[in-house]
Amino acid sequence: MSFFKKTFAGFCLLFSLIGHTAFAQNIQYSQFHHSPLLLNPAAVAAKSELLAMLNYRTQLTQTGQSYATSMLSVVVPFINQRSRNNTAFGKIEHVHRWGGLGVSVLQDVEKGSDQTKLRTTGGHLTYAHNIDVGGTSYLSFGMQMGYFRRSLETDLVTESQFVYGGADPSLPANEDFVGSAVGFATFSAGMMLYSEDKHGRFKNYFSLSAYNFNQPNVTFFERAANQNTDLLPLRMVAAAGLRVYDNDRFTVLPKIRWIQQRNSSQVNVGVLTKIHPKQEDPHTSIGVGAWYSIDNAMIFSFEYYTPHFILGLSYDLRFGSNLELGEGNGIPEVALAFRKLIGEPKRKKRKIKK
Repeated sequence: MSFFKKTFAGFCLLFSLIGHTAFAQNIQYSQFHHSPLLLNPAAVAAKSELLAMLNYRTQLTQTGQSYATSMLSVVVPFINQRSRNNTAFGKIEHVHRWGGLGVSVLQDVEKGSDQTKLRTTGGHLTYAHNIDVGGTSYLSFGMQMGYFRRSLETDLVTESQFVYGGADPSLPANEDFVGSAVGFATFSAGMMLYSEDKHGRFKNYFSLSAYNFNQPNVTFFERAANQNTDLLPLRMVAAAGLRVYDNDRFTVLPKIRWIQQRNSSQVNVGVLTKIHPKQEDPHTSIGVGAWYSIDNAMIFSFEYYTPHFILGLSYDLRFGSNLELGEGNGIPEVALAFRKLIGEPKRKKRKIKK
């Protein structure tokens, strides 16, 4: 435990020092623990549960612009049962989670005040392999492949399409557009070191991943010879969490996430607290969280867990004098998931004697 405490404290200090610049728009969720495929490809092997999750995030600005991101993902763990003989307890069943598979579909829409839309639609296929490094600690490695289509929906006309005082969109634009849509593939990878308690819940973790390391070209314009005009940038994501208090009914888990993309970075640091109302049911909990983001935002969250579903709500409250002109100061987000615990021993119902 001392190793994780030192590591967590060191990364908190490091992320705070380097995360001082504004962060460019990218597809991310504030509830990053509810969007594992965007946090780290290795995360699909980190839990013994079948998960189907819907994420949605929207933002409106005072100038009429809007952003909306929705994602549907399914995560399937690969588990086999192992049994061993113990001299004290006899035959013991052991659940071995050796990997996981994740599939997601995603759509991101940016709409301007003139109703021009930039739409990105696609999906990911993710695989991760889990290694037992001793005790309740594990090391996961994940790979992710994605394919997306970026399209521009606009009524924009060029000077060449004006004839006799009117616009004729059927005329050639005489611009170096290659089309209003472009398709591209992405490749990502990550690793995750974590430990869990006897109920399969995170005690601590460290995560490091690289997204879009192939940096595909996503431009709508013709490329000059041997020149890439609009590359999707490499995105580095690091995250860590450490459970600092746990009495079986109440847990406190500080978390941090750092994202680096080109010359911009973002840091979210905060704490998630959970109450377990039923001591005999460790998978039912009510949680509240608060995070501070260096781009002048406070993020407040509420979540409700049961063995069968997850509900997560959050709100980004933006403030400060350096907000972009017309930028809205509130961003709501919702996460809804259905889950099935795998490998969890069934609780026997007590029989009432008559």
